[in-house]
Amino acid sequence: MDDFQSKQLTNPRNGRRTYLATYSQGDLNKFPTRQSFGKMLEEQFNAGYGRAKVSHLDLSAVGSPKTKNSTKAYRESRKRARELDEEIVANPCKQKVPNSTHPKRLTNVQVSEFLVKHSIKRDIELLAVAKERKDEGQMDLANFVLSKSSKVLNELIDKTWKMETANENIQRETKSRMEILREKLGEDCCPGCDKLWLKCAMEVLRNN
Repeated sequence: MDDFQSKQLTNPRNGRRTYLATYSQGDLNKFPTRQSFGKMLEEQFNAGYGRAKVSHLDLSAVGSPKTKNSTKAYRESRKRARELDEEIVANPCKQKVPNSTHPKRLTNVQVSEFLVKHSIKRDIELLAVAKERKDEGQMDLANFVLSKSSKVLNELIDKTWKMETANENIQRETKSRMEILREKLGEDCCPGCDKLWLKCAMEVLRNN
């Protein structure tokens, strides 16, 4: 306590009383429980001649005691909640509903699944599909692509197809070129090929 505080406490003209309480580690032999310590504080405080008196708080009860203001505020909040519930029951139209006009935000995973499903491998293809959906009133994909840069869109497309073919590429790396050629020899060619790759391979072998 500094000199200023000492003068304020000892000044007889200072009508306001200041009570100071200090806390230190209690003697457990004298005060083995919180109740016994609180009872001692009550007795010491009430030993004076002041009008203010205190009663021992129930320190073992959580949330006890409640002040008059807190009790009043709690009752008023409960009353407002009941009135609101009654108003909603009486007027269901006033109940808040989600704003259905707000466009749904797509995640990267959702767009990635969309790319695979529709075999989209270029950003221009994705933009074209987004335009078609926007014309039909579906704004989700258009909102996604317009909020991303071209770099981000191309990275998403690239990673999507790398992830989609990751297992196939890993298995391919474990095979030799001759094993890959033998497997393709027994498979159907893509439209328009008509085993042209085999003719080119045979020509390469003959020339070398």
